[in-house]
Amino acid sequence: MHGRKAQDTKDGTDETVMNWLRGYRRSLLRGDSLGALTAWALIVPECVAYAQIAGVPRRTPSTPPP
Repeated sequence: MHGRKAQDTKDGTDETVMNWLRGYRRSLLRGDSLGALTAWALIVPECVAYAQIAGVPRRTPSTPPP
């Protein structure tokens, strides 16, 4: 299922996430989770650093938008 695009179903709608989850192999969960955590650990700090370089003000979820 990796790399597969959503396909039209018989009624013409796209395959939903729930349909994808039904076919997901649980044996892949550990590796997929490790990959997601690794990507998060690299991408989030990089984005924060670029935002600081660009002068974007730091916001928290409780900070109202400007």
